[in-house]
Amino acid sequence: MDRVISLRWDEGHCISTWSGFREYKHVERLCYIVPSHIPFYITSATLPSPVLQDVRDLLRIRDDAYLFCCSNDRPNIHLTVRELKYSQSSFQDLAFLIPENVSLENLPIKFLVFFDSIADSIEAAKYLRSLLPPELKHLIKWFNAEMSSEYRSNESDAFKANKQAGFCCMDSLGMVRIQT
Repeated sequence: MDRVISLRWDEGHCISTWSGFREYKHVERLCYIVPSHIPFYITSATLPSPVLQDVRDLLRIRDDAYLFCCSNDRPNIHLTVRELKYSQSSFQDLAFLIPENVSLENLPIKFLVFFDSIADSIEAAKYLRSLLPPELKHLIKWFNAEMSSEYRSNESDAFKANKQAGFCCMDSLGMVRIQT
């Protein structure tokens, strides 16, 4: 422990959610093992007050511990749910993302569409690209864990700089921090 400078636990809500399961049920032992001078950071985008209190109780976090709370509410991000009208494998229900008579000036601001399989994300991106004129096809990409870290970094930078219109992606998009 003399070489440990801090402990960091991402997705801190799992401490509460999984506290009765496998290794998670032993997480409270950390408060006895880790010396009090070693900072312990817990982060989560989904840590409502009751879950936060449960995590604090499980880890025996003192009441005077520093808490930094920041809302994840972003007015420029919208979740859209639509009923499927076409076959799921056709990806035609995603056509609303591409305006009619699309040009560089009227492309959607940005979009991310998440999929459960790499194959589906690739096919969806190909479908959306087929709706674009040739000079704009490069603005829609697929993004998954099979991509190199250099590709993920470059493409996320392009997305942040508004040089990409959208990604058809997997959860691996979360491996790169994209801020909008």
